[in-house]
Order: sequence, then structure tokens, then C-alpha cells
Amino acid sequence: MTRSRRTTGVRRRGRLLAYLAVAVLPLGAGGLAAQALVTAPAAQAATTTMFTYTGGEQTYPVPAGVTAVTITAVGAPGGNGLLPSAAGGTGAAVTATVPLPPGTTALYVEVGGTGASLGHGCAGFGQAAFNGGGLPDCGGGGGGASDVRTTSITAVPDSALTTANDSRLVVAAGGGGSAGATSAEAFGGGGPGGRGGDSSVTGPGNGGAGSDTDLVGVPGGNGGLGGTAGGAGGAGTSEAPCSGDSGSLGQGGSVTPCPGVAFAGAGGGGYYGGGGGGEGTDSAGGGGAGSSFWVSGATGTSMSEDTTGTPEVQITPVTTADLALSDSAPATAVSGNSYSYTLTATNTGGTDATGTLVTDTLPDSTHYDSVTTSQGTCARTPPSTPPKTKGGTVTCAVGSLAAGASVTVTITVTATTPGAVSDNAKVTASNVTPDSDDTASASTTVQGT
Repeated sequence: MTRSRRTTGVRRRGRLLAYLAVAVLPLGAGGLAAQALVTAPAAQAATTTMFTYTGGEQTYPVPAGVTAVTITAVGAPGGNGLLPSAAGGTGAAVTATVPLPPGTTALYVEVGGTGASLGHGCAGFGQAAFNGGGLPDCGGGGGGASDVRTTSITAVPDSALTTANDSRLVVAAGGGGSAGATSAEAFGGGGPGGRGGDSSVTGPGNGGAGSDTDLVGVPGGNGGLGGTAGGAGGAGTSEAPCSGDSGSLGQGGSVTPCPGVAFAGAGGGGYYGGGGGGEGTDSAGGGGAGSSFWVSGATGTSMSEDTTGTPEVQITPVTTADLALSDSAPATAVSGNSYSYTLTATNTGGTDATGTLVTDTLPDSTHYDSVTTSQGTCARTPPSTPPKTKGGTVTCAVGSLAAGASVTVTITVTATTPGAVSDNAKVTASNVTPDSDDTASASTTVQGT
């Protein structure tokens, strides 16, 4: 009885292929797998740059001085299978503010392609969706992930991706493809594709299993955040022993077609890809969704199931305050005479530096005379041991230092002992992370009279 139903399915599949040779269903956006490099216009500070699907890698030039960006990414949906009874799964929507590795001058943007809605086994023209969508046959293709990375795919192609060389900062998973059916009489309803962005799930979704007895297709599993392996492929059956491929790092699982039965959905791309669906004579499984990701240290993070069906990436530079300090003094001075240290603190970032302090520890052998500042107030703290008229620390409370602004502090001392002397100055602010150019020192050789 089962064999007769399977033979009927093959005959009806043949009639459908003859029809499709004349009336070809359109491919989804993921059907174009162009690899051309497209460079976006240069972004301006604090301006959001939008990237939409092109079928290839795009480039975002990082504005000077920017050390973090906010990324919103939407993964592509999975495609629909042949004569589907269920839809492909939606992609994930992810937002995160991520720190950039030091020296980053460009980011590489991959906007995932929508899973193909008809596979190559049916009419000879299926394509895997750009950026990790699993390859279908007569089922729906897996949706490609959308991500932002620091290394181009021309340098590290996805086929060579490992956890050691993975430079992706944010990944929004693609949805799983739905399974198709030859007809409502010959095959049961195909399983729907798994949805990306499910916050109750960890890792990618598994592919749905096929069935020789159940007319209701098993859905692909939903994808959540992270994970350590690709989604497992859905199991085939005794009469259609073709299991789906498991997903892998960055790649959704493809479908392994059986003769006359090739309707499972493929897995969606992602941080880890979802599993491809398994085949069966009565119903086939949907593809699992991929998993999403954000790099360690990210803030303002969120993940949800996309409701737009449109893959995209938005990047907004995070403007932050950054300080730099210079310190100058004469190369020589005469013992018994005065000379000055001139400190200049500059806010080289894009926003105000708040609670700015300039401090300078003076040489122990110099007498403190005076201090002036172009902004704020200054005071000297004498050393804890005598003589308290020498050395000490000068602290200037500058307050808020506007982006691009500078403050100049001039400290006058009197040299007392021949030899080389130097001060040690630094600038800090409550909203600035210290770095190497926040400290400075100047050396003076004191000569005898």
C-alpha cells in the first residue's frame, strides 16, 4: 500500500516538472549568489548607514576615532517548498553595540539572501541563499544570515571559517526553508521552516524528520542565541532513507534528495546553521533556523523574531570622548631660577568628556611656585613628608571638556638641585577609558649656578 502511494507521488511529480518547464516559479532573492564586492558610501560620524541585499559583500569604512558601533541586523527568511502547505521560517532581528578591535578601519557587511522557493532538483536552477542558506531541492531553501565582521570573506571564506578565525561581531540568523509536497493527495503537508530569533532557545534549530505514515510534516526547529554546533539534520525514513545535512559554523544544512522524494526544507544560515529536513514518502521535514550571535563585551543587546521579511544591516558609529595629554618643559634650567611645565589636555573624541581631571606629580627637588589653568580650578597637595614646600601633586578640576576642545595648565617651579628632573602628568575623565596617550612627562636638566 505504501509502495503504491509512493509510485503515484513519482508520477505526479513528473507531471509537475513538465508544467514547470513552461511556467517557472520565480526565485527568491537568495537565488542570486553573486560575489561582487560592493562598497557603501563613506559613513559620517553619528550617521546610520543602511545596507540591503546585493548578493555580495559590502564595506563600511569606520570613521576616524570611532571605537564602537551599534549594529542592527535582520536575517533572511527561508523559502517555500514546492506546493507548500506551510511557510518558510522568519529570520532573526538582532541589535548590539559592540567594541571594535584596535586599529579597525573597515567592517565587512553580509546581508543574507532569502531562501529560494523552488530547488534545483525540480527544474534545474536552485541556488543556496547568500551567506549560509542551506541548498534545497524541491523544498524551500534556508535563509541566509546577515552579519558584520572585521575580516573580508575574500580573506576568510565561509568554507574555511573556524572558531579561531571567525571575526563576526553580530549575526542575525536566517530562517529555515519549508518542506514541499507534490499534491495534497500524494503527499502530506510539508513541515514549516524554523524561525530565527527565538529567545527561549539556545543554538540553532534541528531539521524536521520525514515520515512514511504521517501526512503532517514535522517543522524545523527554531533558532536562538549562540550554540556550539550546527543543528542536526532531520532523519529520513525506511522508504526514503535520506536525512538532512547538519548545519555547521556559518552554514545551514542542505537537503539530500531521494529518487522521487525530494521535498524537505533546507537549514538557515547563522552563527551556527540550522539542520536540513529529512525526507519521507508521506511528508518531509522543514529546515531548522540558524542561531544568532553578538561578540563578548557587547552592550544594549536584543534578539527577536523578525516581522518584516526584509534582510538588512544598519550600522551607527558610537561617538565617545577620548583624551590626549602633552607635557612640555625647557630642556635646561639654572638652579635657583624658576621654569614652567605646560600641560595641554585635548578631547579628541566626538562627545564631551565629563569630570575631567589633570594631575601632575612634581619633582621632589623643585619648589612649587604657582599654577594657572585655562578652564576650571587647581590646587596643590604637598608631600606627606618634609620638606612640604617641595614637590607635591597639582590637581586641576576641569569639569566638562567639549569634543575637540583643549585645556592648558601651566605649573611654575623653582629648581634647587643640579641634575635631571622630570614630572609625571595624567588626564582622566569619568566617561573615558584610559589609554596610552592619557599620560605624559617632561625632563629638564638643572645646571648649577
